[in-house]
Amino acid sequence: PEWTIVDIAAIAAGGVGVGIYPTSSTEQCEFIINHSDAEFVVVDTQPQLEKVLRADIPRVKEIFVVEPVSTGTLSTDRVSALSDLLVLGRRNRSELLPKVEEFGLGAGFEDIAIMVYTSGTTGQPKGAMLSHRYILNSVESLRRSVPIFDTDVSFSYLPGCHVAERI
Repeated sequence: PEWTIVDIAAIAAGGVGVGIYPTSSTEQCEFIINHSDAEFVVVDTQPQLEKVLRADIPRVKEIFVVEPVSTGTLSTDRVSALSDLLVLGRRNRSELLPKVEEFGLGAGFEDIAIMVYTSGTTGQPKGAMLSHRYILNSVESLRRSVPIFDTDVSFSYLPGCHVAERI
């Protein structure tokens, strides 16, 4: 669930959610992180963290890791456990919530919500900037064509970074 939580949180805080395929090489990760002007990166595992740490990503202020990793890795100044960020957010919820709501509710329809990149199998990954309007229209089209009910259970098999999964 962390993927979806982080993606929606980034958008709600006025940012742009960007996904990277877990099979992407260090070079592809570096390209996407730099091309998207990312300031924060979230990885799930030690191997993904090591891949990102090998990349030259000067704009990145902090890298958050979902799963526990070796303590030596967390000693770098830019790496923290995602769980620590969540604790900080809960502790400061009353102060942060109005700011997040202001950013989230202030988003314009034409503002960029997410960037979706190709897997980069035929060259550098290509990025598409998708607006809040695009996301809302896609969700509404899906709702009209596929009946969805509160009691439904769904199974997701696409990677979180895939455009169809994000919609």
